[in-house]
Amino acid sequence: MSEPHLVPFEPESWLESFAKVVKYKEEHGNCIVPRRWRRDPALGEWVRFQRRQFRKRQLNRRNHNMTDDRIRKLEAIGFEWSRSMLPGTVVAMLEKSRLDAIMDCEPPSLDLHFA
Repeated sequence: MSEPHLVPFEPESWLESFAKVVKYKEEHGNCIVPRRWRRDPALGEWVRFQRRQFRKRQLNRRNHNMTDDRIRKLEAIGFEWSRSMLPGTVVAMLEKSRLDAIMDCEPPSLDLHFA
């Protein structure tokens, strides 16, 4: 029984897409490529796919292509593995509040006001 083809990104195209993310970071200062980026919609999907492959690897699923080498390359450029922890998200703000409170030895304030 052979394994099915797992992913649409071959090694050569992975490196090409990685180079595009590096260029994006040079231009924008981060690796947070919008999923539907008008200039290169496929790049946003590629970034999303890398996060999904990383998550599958963390869960010990066999159907991923996230290698140690790819993780090192992505982390070297400051790739964000979780969208929920990106700056400006509610989860990131709560986590920062919690960490600030720990550093100040005070309980975190969860006083959230939604307008």
